[in-house]
Amino acid sequence: MQLPPLVAKVSGDALWSLMVFLGIGFLLPRLRTRTTALTALLFSFAIECSLIYHAPWIDHWRSFRIGALILGTTFHWPDFGSYTIGVALGFIAEGLLLRRG
Repeated sequence: MQLPPLVAKVSGDALWSLMVFLGIGFLLPRLRTRTTALTALLFSFAIECSLIYHAPWIDHWRSFRIGALILGTTFHWPDFGSYTIGVALGFIAEGLLLRRG
């Protein structure tokens, strides 16, 4: 079963920003959850804004699969909402886990 294109796009970007949230939390475990979420959101937004910039050297890196996965390929305003959803899911999940732990 395939997801509708809009759902696939939003969920992919949300998962990417959730991965950023988890990565920052793993690398910097002493950060408060709120700080981790803000850092992940700012990082995700910065990567999206970097897509406005096109120079041969960065477009070269974006032409590789790993570069495209990390840096993205095209700028889309709606991606900011997807990133916010992904980080919010991480923030909420961590908050629920910390209350139970």
